[in-house]
Amino acid sequence: MRRQMAVALVAILAVVSFTGVAFATHLITGEVVSANPSTKTLVINAQGHEITFSVMESAVHAMADLKPGAKVAVVFSEGDGKLPVCHHVFLWPTGG
Repeated sequence: MRRQMAVALVAILAVVSFTGVAFATHLITGEVVSANPSTKTLVINAQGHEITFSVMESAVHAMADLKPGAKVAVVFSEGDGKLPVCHHVFLWPTGG
């Protein structure tokens, strides 16, 4: 479990450091409600609130294996005022 958590944290740091300075990025974790690669949308439940993301083309491939209920981490920016923009999404390790 510690190894999984360490790998996840390293991945987060790498993603955030490579996302660039042009936009402020945020990280949130939650459970997948729906993941639709064809419409490039991802909905997660984060602490009782459903959040819908517009997914960047570069992150669509990561949605292929996401199922409702899966724990994920999402790196996102605020976008143009409509939907937050998902830059990266990956499974978040759980359990002990």
